[in-house]
Amino acid sequence: MLSKPATSLLRRLIGWTVVIALSGFLISRLNPDWRWEQVPFHSLIEGVGGFVALVVAYLLLKSPVLSRGLPEYIWVACALVGMGTLDLFHAGLYPGRQFIWFHSLSNFVGGLLFALVWLPARFSNIAVTIRLPLVVFCGAAAIAIFTLSLPQALPAMKDSVDFSDIARFLNVTGGVGFIVAAIHFMRVATSNTFRFAPVLANHCLLFGLSGLLFEFSVLWDAVWWEWHLLRLAAYGFILYFFYLSYICERNRYEGELRKLSQAVEANGEGVMITDMNGTIEYVNPAFTDITGYSVAELIGNNPRLLKSDAQDPKFYEQLWSTISSGRMWNGLLIDRKKDGSFYPARIAISPITGESGEITHYVAMQSDMTEYRKLEDQFRQAQKMESLGTLVGGIAHDFNNMLAAIDGNLFLASRYVEDPVALQDRLSNIQQLSGKAANMVQQLLTYARKDVVRMQPVSLRDVLQSGSKLADSLVPDNIVYDFQVCTEELVVNADATQLQQLFINLINNACHAVSRVAEPKLVCSLESVTADEVWLSKHPNLQTRQLAHFSIEDNGCGISRPNLDKIIEPFFTTKSAGEGTGLGLSMVYGSVQRHGGVFEVESEQGAGSTFHVYLPLMAVPVSGQGEDEAAVLSDVCGNGELILLVDDQEELLETNAYVLESMNYGVLTARNGEEALQCYCREKDRIALVLTDIVMPKMSGVKLMEAIWEMDNRVPAILVSGYDKLNDPLPMGQQARVRVIGKTNMVMELGGVIHILLADGKHDKPL
Repeated sequence: MLSKPATSLLRRLIGWTVVIALSGFLISRLNPDWRWEQVPFHSLIEGVGGFVALVVAYLLLKSPVLSRGLPEYIWVACALVGMGTLDLFHAGLYPGRQFIWFHSLSNFVGGLLFALVWLPARFSNIAVTIRLPLVVFCGAAAIAIFTLSLPQALPAMKDSVDFSDIARFLNVTGGVGFIVAAIHFMRVATSNTFRFAPVLANHCLLFGLSGLLFEFSVLWDAVWWEWHLLRLAAYGFILYFFYLSYICERNRYEGELRKLSQAVEANGEGVMITDMNGTIEYVNPAFTDITGYSVAELIGNNPRLLKSDAQDPKFYEQLWSTISSGRMWNGLLIDRKKDGSFYPARIAISPITGESGEITHYVAMQSDMTEYRKLEDQFRQAQKMESLGTLVGGIAHDFNNMLAAIDGNLFLASRYVEDPVALQDRLSNIQQLSGKAANMVQQLLTYARKDVVRMQPVSLRDVLQSGSKLADSLVPDNIVYDFQVCTEELVVNADATQLQQLFINLINNACHAVSRVAEPKLVCSLESVTADEVWLSKHPNLQTRQLAHFSIEDNGCGISRPNLDKIIEPFFTTKSAGEGTGLGLSMVYGSVQRHGGVFEVESEQGAGSTFHVYLPLMAVPVSGQGEDEAAVLSDVCGNGELILLVDDQEELLETNAYVLESMNYGVLTARNGEEALQCYCREKDRIALVLTDIVMPKMSGVKLMEAIWEMDNRVPAILVSGYDKLNDPLPMGQQARVRVIGKTNMVMELGGVIHILLADGKHDKPL
């Protein structure tokens, strides 16, 4: 059953064919004395037909839409090329032996090649067949040249009054081949698999009839009108419908291209296209909005215009190596806008290849990740606050224990005033307990720090040991906590604070998992591993085989298989309402990815879980490790130098003044920055060093020192902070004369720090 479009098309073809056939019949009957050898229009018809055949073959070979719609297109193209070539030679000759030979051979070649459409589809998909039309053309041209060069070698095409048997054989055989092909295309038309099947069926049918009519015609009689007009109609129909289809497909393609172009122009992500050498050829409006450059400034330039110094040169070498090898690259990097400001960008770069497979262009998609980073920071801070809230209970418990122990030791010390040895023991215990409390506060401040990510070589062993001390307050006493760490430092390029946050998140998650287990247990281990080829193939982003591996294993409730793939999704949680934000494991995964590592989970419901973190190892040792210079000199005393001591807390001011005097230093005290500045103005010739709190009313410690340095820029200073960083930056050039110390363990460090700053004298050299 034909489809409606195919039926309508076939009706039109049959109608026009009947009209043309009747016209030829009437002409032949009204003018029985006409001879083709006396009518130049014959050559025009054959020439036009040959040209049309070659044009249709070209459209078929060049239009991917037409060729996709016709699996046997290669045989149709070959048939049209062979027929067209021979018909063009036929049109240029005067009637005679060669004239009939070209006509008959064109019919024969076209019929045989068209009949090949019955071959199985696999014969149409052989790679070499794309060259077949060229082979057919060269073969037809060679035969034509041979015919023109040696006409006497041709078989006789006619006798005295009629066509020869060889001429009739060639035409009739070709006609039968056309009829066979017409049957195939009619069968295809009924299955509605190719919309041009009726056109090809009509084309083959008309050529088949013309070949068969050759058998019933006499040399140069009027019947030639009929079958030559049929041939011309066949050529005309196929050209008309294929050309319309070609134009329609081209318009559709141009419409899709216009739509695609508008989509790229309106895309919110930046799009850049470069040639194979990296010269920018196109950018969309979003790209100019992101970078701040105009289209004129970017076109013809190189993408290195956006290059910042935030990435190592090897980063760009690896990027270029990836895309030049034909692979897509995507990742995060820091680019620079026209105004010089840096911005985080997610970029995907893909190579564009030509017909022969060579790279011709590159297309890059760029997204400004500034807002995303801000949102990510907010998520991270929210999760950090959740962990801090969990830590508060444990820390309060430990602090209360320490305070109780300090209170008890103070009570005993008051009883042992007359016993110096026992008194010294009690004071030593108090000092150790206060030191533990100070270390806990320092770790908590480091963990809670909100700052930019600072990637640098760090010892993973030291980071986890520090995090484990903080985790001691997090893990309830009923949980067995086993921390197994290797002796190697295992240096990784990382942000120590983020690694501590990652560790605390995993510990917190494990504590929740074992909360309902009879004998809860957590095991944390750290080791170095060497990845094998199989494991690396699963994680192609890793750049080294040498990895640091730490894991946290629990014997808790485990994770079900449906939830195992969801645990790293933001806000996904299996905890009850109010027990978690669902950001913990999401932040762990994001942090591991940012550090170029791998995060894996092994779990079985009811049998516990193991969380694995793999980080690339560095070959360089951690610099600056070892004993602090101030700690080594902690027992050094002064030679009566005068120190200006500034603090708004009366108790600390009095206590620290006694401490400095016990170290053989003179002390002037002030309760705020303004009072200290007035004191310095009075005694500036005697003051050797300024020891000041940073956060004070009226004038901060940094502002105080800026005012003092305007009078004498060689005055050394010690800035004391209860936090982990300065809010105000120090003036350029003063870093060598300044030390920033924390209030925790301040007394233990103070003697050594003062000695170092005063070692060269107050007026050693101008800055």
